[in-house]
Amino acid sequence: MPIFQSAHDELRSAIRPPWPRWMRALYELEEAQDENIDVEAGETSVPAALGALGSRLRHRLELLASVAGGLQKQGWTLHIEGDTLVASRVSNPQHALEMLEEAGLAGPLCAVSELDDSGWPRLYARPGTR
Repeated sequence: MPIFQSAHDELRSAIRPPWPRWMRALYELEEAQDENIDVEAGETSVPAALGALGSRLRHRLELLASVAGGLQKQGWTLHIEGDTLVASRVSNPQHALEMLEEAGLAGPLCAVSELDDSGWPRLYARPGTR
């Protein structure tokens, strides 16, 4: 689960559209008070973008913390590799996904994980296993 992108990518996604719906709505609210924001033209101000980025990072970290806590309770091992949170468990992928669904973690994981072709969190086999 990626925790952060590079600072450049994080800032670029807050400054340049397309913006997520919630961010666009935030900029629309701020547009009346900040002449540097023109949502229809895809323009925002640096202060508004930094505020939106702070909101996005706070939400992402809170969601990751919640998911990580749930995974740990389910017996998953957690560690950080670079800018990524890695959760591992010895289980076949179908059974692991079923456990995640039963624990109510599959949905939240979809918001913070890479997804497979079926739209569920991508589960990887340990190298040398199937």
